[in-house]
Amino acid sequence: MAKDSYRLVFEYDEPLPVRRIDADGLLLPEKQHTPVRDNALALTDALFEKDALILEKPESRSVDMVGPDGAGIRFVWGGFKELGLWTKPGADFLCIEPWYGYATPVGFKGDFSQKPGLLHLKPDESWTAFWSVKAI
Repeated sequence: MAKDSYRLVFEYDEPLPVRRIDADGLLLPEKQHTPVRDNALALTDALFEKDALILEKPESRSVDMVGPDGAGIRFVWGGFKELGLWTKPGADFLCIEPWYGYATPVGFKGDFSQKPGLLHLKPDESWTAFWSVKAI
């Protein structure tokens, strides 16, 4: 079944602006209106023509990818700050990736350790995160 016959249904509505990446793989400074409507996102190739769609602070901790018959997968995550969604136009896959950190921002010139979005742990500190996928 074609990707555009599926949609993502988030646990909650996602009204916050989204971020994009430029042709060089750098995080653009501008934020864009979210394409999520009433907690759903229609999947089209046009949505991903400019690379990943980044939800910086998603309210949801789960998203269902469902087809016209209601069958699909449920993706659940915790401990991550961002959610990246990406594919290549014409491809028959969609990547749903919880992230902690993202691409280097356009114009960033500092040391990598100072890059925005990184997780810094002190000695003996730990960080726990998880994700799971199941059929629905």
